[in-house]
Amino acid sequence: MPTSVRHITEPIYLGLRREAHRPTPLPDRIILTWQGDPATSMSVTWRTDTSVKRGLAQIAAAEDGPDFRADKIRATTTLFRSDLSEAHVLTTRFTSPT
Repeated sequence: MPTSVRHITEPIYLGLRREAHRPTPLPDRIILTWQGDPATSMSVTWRTDTSVKRGLAQIAAAEDGPDFRADKIRATTTLFRSDLSEAHVLTTRFTSPT
């Protein structure tokens, strides 16, 4: 009996898993790390669905008021395929002079 129950519920579970982990246009799985010297660089990676064709990241120095100037960096987009879905993985790197 456990085998027949597994066969009945397996497709349902797989469908729920696909839906739960489906990428959307809103960025998720955002990861901050570094490349090279962590004192002068930061790298950011995130995931979206394939409707997002280009990504843009912004960074700004913390200031004591609401006015600030953000630097904008275009992200590199890579197509990622898995058994659950397709997604875009976007990556950008911020650097500052030493």
